[in-house]
Amino acid sequence: MADHNTLAGVVRAYNELDNPEVKYKPKLLIGSRLVFMDGTPDILVYPRDREAYGRLCQLLTYGKREAEKGECHLKLDDLLQYSEGQLLVLLLPHRFETAKAGCSGSIATRPRRRRVARREPLVPRR
Repeated sequence: MADHNTLAGVVRAYNELDNPEVKYKPKLLIGSRLVFMDGTPDILVYPRDREAYGRLCQLLTYGKREAEKGECHLKLDDLLQYSEGQLLVLLLPHRFETAKAGCSGSIATRPRRRRVARREPLVPRR
């Protein structure tokens, strides 16, 4: 499950698992499909642990903080600051141009920076 720039569907998904009409209960892989403003292709982000889930929440909060209601303004550099512990899946468009995405080198070799202090992440109750 991966909503665009949000984790809002997580609660609804877990509530649906309690529905007696659902015969087969899937294991939910919670994540978000990040849609960027700088030309970077969409990236699926799946946290690998509780701390990574907290960082994903912080990233989404950061992107929504200065944006209009219902929008999320993210750039690739924002993701890189919160990428520790995340499983990233790049979704390539039909044509991808690195120059438009602002990528000058390998994503894996770029240094990570943090904007916010670590706090106890919020995790939805099951």
